[in-house]
Amino acid sequence: MKKFRLLISGGRKLTNYDERSFATYLDYWLEDNGWHEPGEYRLVLVHGDCPKGIDSFAKSYAKECEIEQELYTVTERDYKQYGRLAPLYRNTNMVLSKPDYGLIFPGGNGTKDMMVKLFKYGIPFEFVGGKP
Repeated sequence: MKKFRLLISGGRKLTNYDERSFATYLDYWLEDNGWHEPGEYRLVLVHGDCPKGIDSFAKSYAKECEIEQELYTVTERDYKQYGRLAPLYRNTNMVLSKPDYGLIFPGGNGTKDMMVKLFKYGIPFEFVGGKP
């Protein structure tokens, strides 16, 4: 069975989302896109594994729904090597892994960086709510 890799990205300090509204949105998105029907693809959630914000919501959702995850964690070693740019290098690695689609939630400079990289590499995505 082929994998459909859905990249999830967004801020750590969201004010207009919580875990429940994220899960509700993702449920609707998956249903609208046929993921509640058996098919030839298996869904994989790709995210940055941050303990706060959208990444933590994606991780909880995947565990609850038994969806495979592909995690791109920024480590202390990454911070020693790249400093404050470590999350941006992580974004690059996520994009270079060639996800099939991206859902981008509100965030800050890291989220904007992710959108620019997705656009640059021709990976389709949509921005969910608010202003990018």
